[in-house]
Amino acid sequence: MNEIVFLGTGGGRWSTITQKRATGGFRLNLEEMNLAVDPGPGYLARSKQYGQDPQKVDAIFVSHAHVDHSTETNVAIEAMTRGLTEKRGSVIGSKSVFEKVEENGPIVSDFHKRQVFECLNMAREDLAVVNGVDFLFTGAEHKDSTTIGFKMKAKCGTISYTSDTSYFDGLSEQFKGTDVLIMNATRPGNERIPYHLCSDDIIKLVDAVKPKLAIMSYFGLRILKIGPIGEAKRVNDTTGIRTIAAEDGMVISMKDHDQSTLKTFGSPKPIRITGV
Repeated sequence: MNEIVFLGTGGGRWSTITQKRATGGFRLNLEEMNLAVDPGPGYLARSKQYGQDPQKVDAIFVSHAHVDHSTETNVAIEAMTRGLTEKRGSVIGSKSVFEKVEENGPIVSDFHKRQVFECLNMAREDLAVVNGVDFLFTGAEHKDSTTIGFKMKAKCGTISYTSDTSYFDGLSEQFKGTDVLIMNATRPGNERIPYHLCSDDIIKLVDAVKPKLAIMSYFGLRILKIGPIGEAKRVNDTTGIRTIAAEDGMVISMKDHDQSTLKTFGSPKPIRITGV
């Protein structure tokens, strides 16, 4: 227990369309709760592939209304509520997840809102306690202006997630004191595009936050072509902070930050991989 499981490490429309990497988001399987984060296209299929029962999820976090982060939210709710037979679980999201905001949202249907224990419509600097875990919701600069990330304090450590964002003054301050920082790395080097982080931005962020472990994920096609492992190594070597590039099916232990990769559902043992 107390692990991070990546159901997908692709992000952006082209990674989603081509499925060069899966786009199912990730799971935080913690002592206090099981949290599904950004259940994009393939969330259920990858959950089955990697032996992650979606009916054991206690809460779902959706950072914003873009399809690569939110497509399977309603079916994730149906799994969390055990086929709509139990009114249970929390859905945590930005305003656009629950309401129409400009061109975005809503993602969660009125029907599905009624099936869960609570819906938490969150914005930057909002606080919440879910299953005994303290959450601070962090701001982002993204095309969906309501986008949020989070900083959560669990018994096993503090885990933070940037979601999609460009680098801006104040971004790093939100994540100070983080043990594990998960960042959406869309582009390599200095090839930044609006509303997203490139590897050079990641270097600045990691150097400022100084987490115990930095994880790059949600890769776009450009960084996948160049190679995420090499980009993570550059961040690692520049900052002196252990940085890894997530892979589909990767499992990170919160105890020692050791890594393994789940092959498929029912595989007898995880396949060991070498970290950066």
